[in-house]
Amino acid sequence: MALLAMVGELGDSAMTTAEVPQRDNFIMWTDLIADAVAAGPSADRVRGYLKATARETWQLANWLTHAKNAVPNDARLVVDATLNVIQLFTAATLRHELGIPDRCGACGSYRLHEVNQRDVDGQDGLVVLCEKCGATAELRSETAERPN
Repeated sequence: MALLAMVGELGDSAMTTAEVPQRDNFIMWTDLIADAVAAGPSADRVRGYLKATARETWQLANWLTHAKNAVPNDARLVVDATLNVIQLFTAATLRHELGIPDRCGACGSYRLHEVNQRDVDGQDGLVVLCEKCGATAELRSETAERPN
């Protein structure tokens, strides 16, 4: 299942100080991933949304697996919900691993966009560009290899 593959890719045993959950414990893994990539009080709503969306999608997919009265539209809904969870967790994880800031370090603006550094100064890599003042901040270009 795609959701289990996602937690297999994004989940890391370093995300917990307790016993590492089994790989097929989707709910526990998504809770751990959400706690890691959306940490702190300012990310409470994002973290809660990630967890709730993952949990509801998992339950919906499990319902569909066993439903005798499911129709094709139910299957389409589960596919769309699954894609949504994968996109949400991938975006949150990339933001965390690349160190994308919330605000411009120079002017405090929230008007930031990730761009290819080649578009700014011809160099390779990713940068965050502030639309307000034009300041750039480099991102971590390579994510550390995570042990599984």
